Amino acid sequence: MERVPVSSSIDPDIRKDVNNGDYKTAIAKLEKKRITTDNPRAVYSLLGYCYFQSGKYKEAIEMYEYLSNAYPDFQEYKLYNGLCYYKTGKYETAGRIVDSIDDLSLVDKIEQLKAAISFSKNNYSEAREHLKRVNKRDATATINEGCILFKEKKYNEALKKFQEGISLVGGYHNQLYYNIALCYYRMGDSKNSINFIKTIVKRANEKLQELPENKLTHEVHQSGLIEALNLKAAIEYEKGKTDKAKQTLKNLNEMLSKLGVPKDSTTSHNEAIVNVNDNCAESITKLNELLNTNIAPPETFQNLIHLYCKYRFFDFANDMLNSRPQMASKYIERDEYEYIKALIQEEKNPDEAIKQYDNIINEYKKRLDNINKKLEQGGNNNEKALFSANERRNIIERLVCVISNKARISWEAKDFVKTEQVFAEHESYCRDNKIFNMNMGHALFMQEGKYHEASKYYADIVQKHKDNLNEVDIFVLANLSLCYILTKQHDKAKKLMDTIKKHEEEVSGNNPGAVLLHYCSVNLVIGTLYCSKGNFEFGLDLIIKNLYPINEKLGTDTWHYVKRCLLAFIEQLTKNQIVLKDKMFLEKLINFLEDVQSHGKNITTVSSCIKS
Repeated sequence: MERVPVSSSIDPDIRKDVNNGDYKTAIAKLEKKRITTDNPRAVYSLLGYCYFQSGKYKEAIEMYEYLSNAYPDFQEYKLYNGLCYYKTGKYETAGRIVDSIDDLSLVDKIEQLKAAISFSKNNYSEAREHLKRVNKRDATATINEGCILFKEKKYNEALKKFQEGISLVGGYHNQLYYNIALCYYRMGDSKNSINFIKTIVKRANEKLQELPENKLTHEVHQSGLIEALNLKAAIEYEKGKTDKAKQTLKNLNEMLSKLGVPKDSTTSHNEAIVNVNDNCAESITKLNELLNTNIAPPETFQNLIHLYCKYRFFDFANDMLNSRPQMASKYIERDEYEYIKALIQEEKNPDEAIKQYDNIINEYKKRLDNINKKLEQGGNNNEKALFSANERRNIIERLVCVISNKARISWEAKDFVKTEQVFAEHESYCRDNKIFNMNMGHALFMQEGKYHEASKYYADIVQKHKDNLNEVDIFVLANLSLCYILTKQHDKAKKLMDTIKKHEEEVSGNNPGAVLLHYCSVNLVIGTLYCSKGNFEFGLDLIIKNLYPINEKLGTDTWHYVKRCLLAFIEQLTKNQIVLKDKMFLEKLINFLEDVQSHGKNITTVSSCIKS
């Protein structure tokens, strides 16, 4: 909305508040003045503007509806009213209002708003037609064209439009910089994306330091800082750097809290996603709460469905698809929808689900073959090659997801040979994918005698994260350690354990409050192995040592290993099947259990919904 000229009949102190962006104070004063004023037009007009700038669109609608009825000849009030309805998501009402405007001087603004309405309804061709009718080719029209191209997944073309927009506005523009960063992100060029994010953050911080406290909230939202840091967290999360993503969002939250700015819906959504492995129930609850508001990010519905499927809550997933068909068609692509339906089908009819999985797998492989041909043909267009490579990566991720779910059917039937065969059939397409290598490693690990083959897949993952093993799945590290031990490669096992310990110490040095369980968990698994071989004294001693400090390491997941080994030990001890060599061992064990009782009484016995 354009800045409204402040009438000279408005008190100077209110004019000062508006010019300084202190809309909250201005609104309080204007609301009092509304009751007594003899110039309601000026008060209502400025109130509408202030409410709009504060994001209070319903209140702004009240002002502009009054003005539209009281002053029908000034049709700009209708335009602002339509814009407010658009902002609240009431697109049909907004469309009816702008259709009733016949002021030729407002044609460009009307077409821009109509384009925005069509864009929000995913009608991109109609939005493009409205933009063609805009006479003045300004930055706004160019940016809107870029947004349409972005939604059509034409990221390279969208990028050029946003870069053109930078030229038209004559320099730095936070929203355009964010759009460019987002294009690079979608094209798989995280390096360039991060560079633009850094510029946004730097510029925003510089500006915020210069502002008075009463303007901070408005400027934070206008600066693009929140969007930029959320995008940074998304890049870190997708690269497997979950701890860094959590830290980015934590820093953002601390900044918002310090400035007195409420947390926005995008940050809440991303927090739920990055923390899902810590507490999936809490993440699902947060996403549900967001979905029931009118400010949920578009990804909320899709991610909630995927979480339900990931943790096997198929009834919930099915209910969501059936109860919100419009959201399903708007936010979930056809192949994803078919995949989700196959997941739901799997529980009742696994054979039919396998057929559906195979259809999706074959479709993805055809698409990959076509992309590979494009990449082979190459040419000198680096941007197109980058986009094709990124599209290839995205399809491979989806392909691995479908293959893994098909393989899980035989995995749960404990047919690990069949599980291996399912993965091996598609290995030429997925060999460089981390999840594929992890699952293939698991399938081989479960077959006695194939530990050496399994270690190759696990080692590939570890090698790619050699600078920070805290980013590697605990089960990969644990199983790789066991593979080395079981194939008598003890030097490799020791080197791996030393590296895990070193990386944890480095993180602890930089963040003393961090709770790291990789080294502990790997030792628990190794201790369990020794217990399974009958060497309870060594195995339990290793487990006990690695659960201290117990107030940091004891939890439902770590206790799972201790409990299994303790029960097996007690059973064999009562049957006189083992003889303790170290008479002090029982005393050590009793002391440990007393510490568990002391620290464990406040720990819930309900495990998280995470399934390994």
